[in-house]
Amino acid sequence: MAKLSIPLHPTIKVFSLYGDLSTNAIILICSMREDYGQVISISVPIEFIPCVEIKAAFASTKVIDWTDSYLFSPLDRLISPMITEISTVFKRNSTKCVPCRIFYMKQDDDDDITTTQLLEVKKCVLSIDC
Repeated sequence: MAKLSIPLHPTIKVFSLYGDLSTNAIILICSMREDYGQVISISVPIEFIPCVEIKAAFASTKVIDWTDSYLFSPLDRLISPMITEISTVFKRNSTKCVPCRIFYMKQDDDDDITTTQLLEVKKCVLSIDC
């Protein structure tokens, strides 16, 4: 994983697999929370297929502390089986996977009423925590 120097909050770090910044990049956004530990969001390309090389990179990276508490959220269905396998099979962690629903706020143009709506996602989104 290559750390990217993107100016964000000091507790947020951004990494890219192999330093790739193209449209096919795999991006990790990591932060620390007192209640969950490490919180990781991963962006993968639409045509992502986990291969042995990518699985080995995730399993061996020092960016993710597999020995402490962590939360992957939201996690795309394309990568969730790989993360679950690394966590449970390779790292022997007790892992919980739960569906994750994403909502967004929308303010109507005609009045000052703000509504909350469920974001329709074509792919299943999960939260994985240990």
